[in-house]
Amino acid sequence: MKNRFVFAMLLLIAGMIVVLGVGCEKKEKYKQVGQHGEPEYPGDNAEIPGDGFADKDDLQNNPGKEPGGDTPEDGKPGRSFIVALDAGHGGAYPGAQYDGRTEKDENWKVASKIKAYLEANYSNVQVILVHGENEVLSSDLAEDLRLRVKAAADADADVLLSIHFNASENHESHGAMVCISKQANIHDASERLAKSILSRLEGLGLKNNGPYSRNSTDTVDDNGVPVDYYAINRHGANYGIVAVIVENCYMDSAADIPFMGSDEALDALAKADAEGLMAYLNSLPE
Repeated sequence: MKNRFVFAMLLLIAGMIVVLGVGCEKKEKYKQVGQHGEPEYPGDNAEIPGDGFADKDDLQNNPGKEPGGDTPEDGKPGRSFIVALDAGHGGAYPGAQYDGRTEKDENWKVASKIKAYLEANYSNVQVILVHGENEVLSSDLAEDLRLRVKAAADADADVLLSIHFNASENHESHGAMVCISKQANIHDASERLAKSILSRLEGLGLKNNGPYSRNSTDTVDDNGVPVDYYAINRHGANYGIVAVIVENCYMDSAADIPFMGSDEALDALAKADAEGLMAYLNSLPE
């Protein structure tokens, strides 16, 4: 009897060891990964819908306010930025015209709203407009565009946003796009800025057409390589300033007109542009 009791006890203890061992294995298998339990970084080829492929900077939490929040943050204490804004076209250069709207007027409204929003919400940002309402800096279009970028560079701006609305011949295209430089000295920074702005515009419901660069058809650099087609991008590279063209949406698109068809809609565009800009600036190394 005593031997049977000892044998039964040994079987019971062995069973408990097996159960405990299986329980620890399951807990280890499903433990959280990353320091302090953050999800593991998914890698350099993590896909972001509508935005090609992301790098680690795209996946980090931005220190500024996310769309839909109430109060933006100034970012890291002690940091200050200078932002240059160009309301595209103006004066004798009307830009696109459709259904009673003229692009230069819409550009001025949004650029002014961006300036007001940044000044009201970010004490560490100085904002300049590179020209006045309906002012042109030269009667020669090519020189006018160069002088707009030069004004930003002379102000030692960290970035130049040229604000525009798009249009297409068939009136069927829609969505937001940011034109960036292909030149090596500002391409990567321009792409990060573009993605940051586009993600906010996409958050409003606009189609994200991504960053876009285009080669000049008649101008090459000293090595015979085509330079940027768009003057704002090309002169940005020449002056060493991150200069991008924000095409907020298509002013001739039935899908996009609600995003610009009221003062409140333009406020939302300006806020998205501003918050995307500040997320980029606050991500820059000190």
